[in-house]
Parts: sequence; C-alpha cells; structure tokens
Amino acid sequence: MAMTTNDELYGRKRVQDLQKVITDEQQRVGEAEVARLAYQNRIKQYALLAGIGIMFLIGSLLYRNNHQK
Repeated sequence: MAMTTNDELYGRKRVQDLQKVITDEQQRVGEAEVARLAYQNRIKQYALLAGIGIMFLIGSLLYRNNHQK
C-alpha cells in the first residue's frame, strides 16, 4: 500500500504530468511576451507615422507661407 501511494505521489506519470504543466505554462508566458512586444512595436510605428505626418504638415504650412511672401 505504501508503494502504491508513493507511486501515485512521486511516480513517473506524476512527474510527466508536472513537466507537461510546466512546459505549457512556459509556452503560454512566451506567447504572451511575443504578443506584448508586437503590440509595443505597433504603437511605436503609429507614433513614428504620426510624427512624420505632423512634420510634413508643418513643412507644408511653412512652405506655403514662405511662397506667398
């Protein structure tokens, strides 16, 4: 009976199940990190495009005002 209980608590099947849970959790964390980085990159791209758009607008206004004079 003690061996059966010991096998249930610390047996090969239990260790494999624990390793699977750990691997699944590591994979989930890795996927979450990849998604977070992709989101940050997308935000940076939008900020860059907005900055370029604002600079273009300012440049256009300055050119127009200078051209009118």
